Amino acid sequence: MEWRAGTDHPSSRVRLFVPGDTHRQELDAALADVHAALGVPPRPLRVRVRSDLPPAAGMGSSAALAVALARAVADAAALPLSREEASRVAFETERRFHGRASGIDNTTAAWGIPLAFRPGAPPEPLEVGGPFRFLWVHSGVTSSTRDAVAAVAALRDRDPGGTEALFDEIAATVATGRAAIARGDAPSLAAALTSNQAHLRRLGVSHPAIEAVITRALARGAPAAKLTGAGRGGMVLVLAPDDPEPLRRAFPGAVEGVLG
Repeated sequence: MEWRAGTDHPSSRVRLFVPGDTHRQELDAALADVHAALGVPPRPLRVRVRSDLPPAAGMGSSAALAVALARAVADAAALPLSREEASRVAFETERRFHGRASGIDNTTAAWGIPLAFRPGAPPEPLEVGGPFRFLWVHSGVTSSTRDAVAAVAALRDRDPGGTEALFDEIAATVATGRAAIARGDAPSLAAALTSNQAHLRRLGVSHPAIEAVITRALARGAPAAKLTGAGRGGMVLVLAPDDPEPLRRAFPGAVEGVLG
């Protein structure tokens, strides 16, 4: 996909054009949000962004775009911009896309390194004790963070005690997984990922297409797999075994990466 933003006349406000995209008004407004958050008046500006990240898939593409726009606008205005400030501006812009953003995507995009993140707390660099290979597999279903957040909020309204208990279980599982990453302990990480996916099913944010990817990945030797992002579609994070070739053959379009 390619996004182009620009003005040809000094009196024009900056606009964001997305050929063939139905969300160009939102993106146009997002660029205006960046200017407002930075306190920079709109000025003649042309921005071209190329991205290989699939949108609405739990990969943080909107946050990456927001951070890039914040840095581009600040650079054009000769305005120093720290990671913290870039993250803040992106967070404000993310609200346009998601309504209520968690803060993790914009923070990770601004820092550019693996982080442990909790809302309201400073981000912590993630300690990695050994290499872990992952594949990101698209479920084939686009997802809406706004809709997923609303669904979880509705569940919380119906069953506040049960939902809070589930959140506590998720937090404990995350802590277990983080410790496993620090030790380089792949079996314990696999167990934490599997447990987390079970919790997310109970929250109602999985999807039959996600479950189909997980089942196929496990059948091809993956130790674990879980949804990533808001869920209800989007990407599935697959922990790969020592020999990832069967997974590569099963998911030829997957994005592959190594942590550590």
